[in-house]
Amino acid sequence: MTPSEAHESAWKREPGHDEMVVDVKEYLESLGEKWVQRPDSKSRGSLCSLIWSDCEAYIEGDGGNIGFFADIFLQWRAEDSSYEAVQCFEIKPKIHSCGALLRQLKVQNSRMRHRYTNSQNTVVLITVPVIRHDDPLFPTLRRMMKSPIMTWDGEKAAWWRYRGDRYYTISRPQSISIPPTQADEGGAKQREVSAEENQPVAL
Repeated sequence: MTPSEAHESAWKREPGHDEMVVDVKEYLESLGEKWVQRPDSKSRGSLCSLIWSDCEAYIEGDGGNIGFFADIFLQWRAEDSSYEAVQCFEIKPKIHSCGALLRQLKVQNSRMRHRYTNSQNTVVLITVPVIRHDDPLFPTLRRMMKSPIMTWDGEKAAWWRYRGDRYYTISRPQSISIPPTQADEGGAKQREVSAEENQPVAL
């Protein structure tokens, strides 16, 4: 995709997309820190400080793969500077197709994993879709996904986490890295979290 084509495709965007991108980005920036497990997955993680945020960040493809633009890209660094973490957020003011959204997320996760394959000290966190809290397809999306979802009501967010056989909400976002064997399928091993069932919680 050329820069011109990227701009011309903007007519396909839902009204309010850019405003939602900025609002969610500023909200995520306000959190500042994030707990991330270390790259070796054998030791406990630590709080990582946000060091970079960007809108419409271009994630370059490799090996003949086409890159993509991430609505929101965040980068954190551990307290001891021994490792970093990166994550994308996909903003959807309106879901037109849950299946299409899932395919997009799986491609993005695959591209991100390949992009950072040679970076031993970077944890690639799974891409999170951000949708309106009252989107009519949200219940269907929860039935199709098993990875984190963020909902947005215009002022605050709720973080939905899959555990066992259903979604729960949690008070703070928790990181899930992309396992090399599951990135292309969009899956991720879930950790136990304490949560209040089916009640949106402000983050």
